Amino acid sequence: MSIKNINFFNIFFNLGIAFFLVYIYNITNMKTYFIFLDIDGVLWDNRQYEHPRFKSQELNSESVEALNFLVKQIAHNGYAPQIVVVSRQRTNWQACQNLLYSHNVTKSVPMIKLPIPNSDCKFSRGERINIFLHDFAHGKDVTTGVRKYTAFDHFGKNYAKKFKDFVMLEDDFLNLKNIPEENIIKTNIDYDCLDIHKVINFLNNKNFKIVPDKQQ
Repeated sequence: MSIKNINFFNIFFNLGIAFFLVYIYNITNMKTYFIFLDIDGVLWDNRQYEHPRFKSQELNSESVEALNFLVKQIAHNGYAPQIVVVSRQRTNWQACQNLLYSHNVTKSVPMIKLPIPNSDCKFSRGERINIFLHDFAHGKDVTTGVRKYTAFDHFGKNYAKKFKDFVMLEDDFLNLKNIPEENIIKTNIDYDCLDIHKVINFLNNKNFKIVPDKQQ
């Protein structure tokens, strides 16, 4: 092999190493983007059922597709999406996961549950989401699935105003006064579950670049 060929080989080899290191840096330094997911009223609504008072075990396929589209778009914009289930159904975590995955909710990103609170917890769901974000930002483990809330957590109950990288999919807003409205995709359990239009409106309002599915 000539000296000229060796030099070209070294150049291409070094460029390959450089691109690989940049790739590793990018994927390991992606910012987490939390998707707080309610189920009832978000992935199904009462229009589907003759007896809607019974908790659904059938999710709306268009709502699931909208959720998966949201995950893909967030990832395409350079974030690492993570689903955090906030539904009461998370109390039986295995059954909850089975329900979601059996209806084709994406398995491409991590899924955890909002920690189950202690029985004497005084914080609303919205406040506990704020505390979750506060815990994450301060390096605490948010994947344990249970948490004992105390009076000291009062300092974190409005943290969502500082932590911008999240979205809440929710049909019940009474306990979400601590969540900025621009971070909520609103649905309605009676007649208006999640759809692609709500997701696109959210992405546009957040100035995300939207890429059609066929280009992803």
